[in-house]
Amino acid sequence: MAMLDTTLSFIKDRILIAFLLLMIVIGAFAAPNFLSVVNVRNMLLQSAVLGIVAAGVTFVVINGGIDFSVTSQMSLVTVVGASIITLEGGLIANPVYSIPVAIVVMLSIGLGFGAVNGIAVTRLNMPSFITTLATMMLGQGIATLYTRASTISNLPEQFIAISRTRIFDIIPIPFLLLVAVIVVTQFVLRKTVFGRRMYYIGTNPEVARISGMPVKRNVFRLFLISGICAGLAGAILLSRLASGAPAHGEQFFLDIIVAITIGGGSVLGGKGDTFGTTLGVFFIVIMNTILGLFGVSWFVINIIKGALILLSAGLDSVKRMATEGQGT
Repeated sequence: MAMLDTTLSFIKDRILIAFLLLMIVIGAFAAPNFLSVVNVRNMLLQSAVLGIVAAGVTFVVINGGIDFSVTSQMSLVTVVGASIITLEGGLIANPVYSIPVAIVVMLSIGLGFGAVNGIAVTRLNMPSFITTLATMMLGQGIATLYTRASTISNLPEQFIAISRTRIFDIIPIPFLLLVAVIVVTQFVLRKTVFGRRMYYIGTNPEVARISGMPVKRNVFRLFLISGICAGLAGAILLSRLASGAPAHGEQFFLDIIVAITIGGGSVLGGKGDTFGTTLGVFFIVIMNTILGLFGVSWFVINIIKGALILLSAGLDSVKRMATEGQGT
């Protein structure tokens, strides 16, 4: 069965890559600005933010859970980070000190939310759905109160330069961070004992527990990973937008779920990886860009994304029923 899943994953990834190339060709011919340097830069920056946060959520989804709180974590990260480094009365005036401190604080916020989610799920036996929905509301409320529903801007150029510095004048530094995150997380999932356990736990947590696996400890770590990725994505988002606001992270969750499901993840657990999720991220970013260049309404785009989630989840359910039918 494991060999079959690996083979199907390989085929799925190649099909998705071919479809991405087809979308790029269509976009290049249909929209003259699609492959412009500025547009490619923007797509790579969008992919970096979405890809990093989606990589963290992928770990939780493989376990059969969900993390709704990542979007509010990103919002909170942007406002707290901005309040530290802003040149208009920031908590630390000198950018030489404020930027490193802000980065540590932003990553710590994600780690803290991950710890709270992990403790609630593993120690209090709360469903991840309820837990992360509650912490999502908590984070959003704190971000709004912290800023009084306002935007914090006037950030130092040294911090904004993180997103504006480019390799060969086209590849932004955050995209390289995405590549590093995917390489590390894919290795963890596919080549380590911890990663392999995640698939076993996601497939059948009770069997994993009976077999002696430290289920609760491993699930706790998943939420830490999701939190740290949300913190990093929020920090990059702050640099990219050059401002912090309570609503900055709100629009990401639907794209995260679409990317994971298109990339082969299953909301029922036991499937997916961060490489496939990244392919799903590229799919979403390219689709958003092409439809945006054609002036398609954002409401229509959301309808398409909802249909993609339904289609991906439906195909996964059909495949699972077929597999279970062969086993009976």
